[in-house]
Amino acid sequence: MEKEIIGKIKQTTICEKIVAKILDLVEQGVYQPGELLPTERDFSEMFGVGRSSVREALRVLQSMEIVEKRAGSGSYLTDIPVGAARIFNTSQMIEAFNVLDMSEARQALEVQTVALAARRASGDQIEAMAEANARLEEAVERGDKEEIVECDFRVHKAIAEGSQNVFMCSMLDALAVVLLKSNIEVMSEDKTKAALEYHRRIIDRIQAGDEEGAREAMAGHIRDVKERVTKGIKNK
Repeated sequence: MEKEIIGKIKQTTICEKIVAKILDLVEQGVYQPGELLPTERDFSEMFGVGRSSVREALRVLQSMEIVEKRAGSGSYLTDIPVGAARIFNTSQMIEAFNVLDMSEARQALEVQTVALAARRASGDQIEAMAEANARLEEAVERGDKEEIVECDFRVHKAIAEGSQNVFMCSMLDALAVVLLKSNIEVMSEDKTKAALEYHRRIIDRIQAGDEEGAREAMAGHIRDVKERVTKGIKNK
C-alpha cells in the first residue's frame, strides 16, 4: 500500500527542497532503515515535481550515505542517523545562505577536519581516501559531470571520516546539499584535474601525519574551488 505524502512541492523549487522533504519523512518514521524507497516516478508524482529533480535529490542523499542505490533493485534507506546528517533544516539553509557563504564555511570546516585526519586516520581510512580519489579519476575519464561531482564529494567524505569526528562529518553532509549542485554548474576539465592533484597532496600529508601540511593543502584546494565558483557565478 502506497504511503500517503501530505503536501506537494512546487515545480519552481530545486532539489534541496526535495531532499529536505524526504529527510522529513524519514524522521517522521514514514520510511525505515533498510526499506526500499519509492521509485523516481513515484516520488515525482507524490511531490508534483519532475523526475530529473527527484533523480538529483536522490544523488545528493546517496552522497550523504542516507540512501544506498542497488543495481537492478532500487534505492534503499540506510541506517545513518538522519538527525545527525541534517544539522540544519535544508530548505531554511538554502533560503538563508548563498553558495559563497557555504564555500567559506566549508573552508573553515575542512581545514580543521583534515588536520584531525592527519592525526587520527587509520590505515584503512587512508586507503579509502585513495580509493575514492581513484574512482574520481575514472569518472573524469568518462566525462560524466554529475558522477565527477559525486565522486569528488566522496573523497572529502572519506577525509572527514578519517578525522573520526562524527559532528564534522555531519556538517559536511549538510553543506553537500548546496555544494554538489553549485559544483556541477561550474565543472570544467581544468577544475577536475586540479582537484585530483590537490587530493593527492592532501592524502599524502595525511598519510605522513603532517597536520600543518594537510591544512595548507586543503586550504589551497578550497580557495581554488571558491575562486572557480565565484567566477562561475559572475559569468552567469
